[in-house]
Amino acid sequence: MSDTGDKRTIVAMGGLSWEDDERRPLEDYFLSFARRERPKVLFVPTAAAEAADQTLWAYQQLGDRAEVSHLPFFPWPPSDLRELALDQDVIYVSGGNTANALAIWRVHGFDSILREAWEAGVVLTGWSAGMICWFEAGVTDSFGQQLEGMRGNARRCGRPVDAADGPEPRPEQDGQTSAQTAPRARDEHGASGSGGRGAWR
Repeated sequence: MSDTGDKRTIVAMGGLSWEDDERRPLEDYFLSFARRERPKVLFVPTAAAEAADQTLWAYQQLGDRAEVSHLPFFPWPPSDLRELALDQDVIYVSGGNTANALAIWRVHGFDSILREAWEAGVVLTGWSAGMICWFEAGVTDSFGQQLEGMRGNARRCGRPVDAADGPEPRPEQDGQTSAQTAPRARDEHGASGSGGRGAWR
């Protein structure tokens, strides 16, 4: 487990460049919060439907600086899911479909495990879907090409931080919120628009 005491860290990246000279500094940044010089990194590609190419990419990209493993949920998650998560220094979430990832995590209790890991000092990070999942609410294209509001992980798993501006998100249906009422920020692909609201504290 990452021995960071009371330090709790989330590094949220709106988008991730595929250019190596732009991406590696971001990776070095979130790795710098880990206790070990060569940290344990758990890659979670749920939002990307556990695409093999993304999982292989994570091993190739981070393998020179970290001990990389990945977390599958299909056909089912590992029996030691909680222990696996708590043994990491960094949990790194891929981009993809935010709503699908959150739904799968909640069914298996991984949302609560992530909160526990964060409280224990494990660094949480990710890009796109792997960014918006840490927020109380935001906008997403998880339901189609149009942007829609949705609830993130913070509201269910912890005490959310109030957004600095903007009204309280208005629930549209279970697990969603109005994109029109979310504060202006960046959407999950890094474009300017109505974005995430609130995060864990």
